[in-house]
Amino acid sequence: MDLATGTTTPSTGPTALRAVPDTDTAADTWAGPDALTAALEDSDDVSAGVALLRDAATLVTARMRLDGLLLQLAANPFDPAACRGLGSYLLGPGALALAAYERVSASTVRGS
Repeated sequence: MDLATGTTTPSTGPTALRAVPDTDTAADTWAGPDALTAALEDSDDVSAGVALLRDAATLVTARMRLDGLLLQLAANPFDPAACRGLGSYLLGPGALALAAYERVSASTVRGS
């Protein structure tokens, strides 16, 4: 995986790793794009809608980067570069994604 671009070469076959799970887990509590759309439509302030979209983009970008790091660790669990990358992710984009998730989650609950 190229960490600069976030692209990977897809695996094929029955043992291929999937970046996105087939089903939602109990840990996924975000209502999804319909709730985000409803929150955006209910927002009277344009800047609040822009901030909500920016937070959603932050979440998507952070998730893609985390998926790439986890795929890299799954391929080689003892790779020092991947471990350092995961540590720096948790301190940087991971922390930003957590704050963005809380804001998006609060907005979608109010919007629904």
